[in-house]
Amino acid sequence: YNEDITKSIGAILTDKAYHFLIFFFLVIASSLFLLFFVNLSFTLKIILEIILVVVLSLVFILFGVYFKRRKINVRWVGDKLYNLKSIKKYFKKKEDFKNHLEEQQEVLIKTFEDSFKSMFFSGILLSVLFWMFICLSSWFLFFSLGVEVGFISVVMVVIISYLVGDLAPI
Repeated sequence: YNEDITKSIGAILTDKAYHFLIFFFLVIASSLFLLFFVNLSFTLKIILEIILVVVLSLVFILFGVYFKRRKINVRWVGDKLYNLKSIKKYFKKKEDFKNHLEEQQEVLIKTFEDSFKSMFFSGILLSVLFWMFICLSSWFLFFSLGVEVGFISVVMVVIISYLVGDLAPI
């Protein structure tokens, strides 16, 4: 409580970055396992290869954007948002609002980078535990119904189903 909202958003983004990092790793591992060790139909293999290419492309694009250009130009957003009445009553000039957006962006980026670096191992560990408990809950559901299913199979199905569920609105 009583923390700057931009710092809180930076901490939330750091947490989500760890979750996405582990999730991408699990999607890649599950896809490779399914492609090489499970007898699948030709169509399903093509779908998994497409998923693998898309996820790997996203990972490379995100790393490229992160290392190449960390600062996004928010001044044009200031031009568009300044016309809202709720923003005009707090900022007398459009330039003040644009400067405020740039300052908040700097705080957000610094908080994200500091949190990401300082809590790397604990963040990765907590994200692994998060995904492990999600998979364990599905495995325990099968176990409670008396159906014996391998844990690796449950992990692959849960991870791929989360991926499909995340992509479904698109």
